[in-house]
Amino acid sequence: MRYTVKIPSLHQNFPVGFLVPALLLDFAEWLKSRQAGSVGYFSLQSERFDDYWIENGADLHPEFAFFARDPAGGRIGFWLHDRQANARPPIIYVGSEGELNIISDNLEEFLQLLAEGHTNVPELDSREEGSQGSTQFQAWLQSRLVTMPDPTLTDHPDLATRVEQWGQQQRAQIDQDPVHLRIAEKLRKYVKPNAQPWETANFDVLLVGSQFRMWHRAFGLKPLPHEEVADLEQLFRAVREQRARKMPERGLWFSSWVKVGAQGGAVLCCEFMEKPSFLDEQPDIPISEYEADFDCFSRSDHWMPGWLV
Repeated sequence: MRYTVKIPSLHQNFPVGFLVPALLLDFAEWLKSRQAGSVGYFSLQSERFDDYWIENGADLHPEFAFFARDPAGGRIGFWLHDRQANARPPIIYVGSEGELNIISDNLEEFLQLLAEGHTNVPELDSREEGSQGSTQFQAWLQSRLVTMPDPTLTDHPDLATRVEQWGQQQRAQIDQDPVHLRIAEKLRKYVKPNAQPWETANFDVLLVGSQFRMWHRAFGLKPLPHEEVADLEQLFRAVREQRARKMPERGLWFSSWVKVGAQGGAVLCCEFMEKPSFLDEQPDIPISEYEADFDCFSRSDHWMPGWLV
């Protein structure tokens, strides 16, 4: 089995103004023909930061250009910490269990560490038994005249502190926002008695144009009573527009996973790019409904999903 390499996703998902480096594209082409696991366990593909990792995480998209994913769901990529398209931004690891590490000062150093198995990311440093991939990788880097850059005095901000501060700010805003609080109050009855802080009632919302549907995640998806849904629709429309105003070129979200705990406001994990689907089924939504959303908040090319073009 060869490595999974999705070059188009790099161009599609890197933040506006930050072009995919030529060295990364060359590495992707070289990797295509290699045996998976020969230089670490990962796929070369890009995804955008999302709300599932941290509250309102999709708003952090301009800061991160991910180009690899490990089998556990961890992401590796560039950190544009000043939201500027620097020529040599650091490479970071965002783990599926909350790990946050700066791996290297730049791409060249990262590739050298990857070839040596010294990234300190277990999946990247593991090798298929008997593989000669590292030796071949080193030879390829030498052929590209890629060498370990001289040590620099680069003083990057602390990644963990940046993300933790973001999470605290977003949670405070959610817990103080009247609309998020009203949604939570109306759904709080679904939270089990004496729930721990991490225990939530979960819901799925589809909202496109005039379409509004909502389900309770409880042993499968269960539609909510009509009278409750009608009461909640305007609140979700309000919070959806509120989110769109933060980044108008991104437009309105299509669907959301909603979490409600014993206290605080409702937390929404919103999908801006993926086609709405529930239990592996995709509802039949006329294109005119999506166009109605675009009339309210037009999307830039960067935020226009391929399946809608």
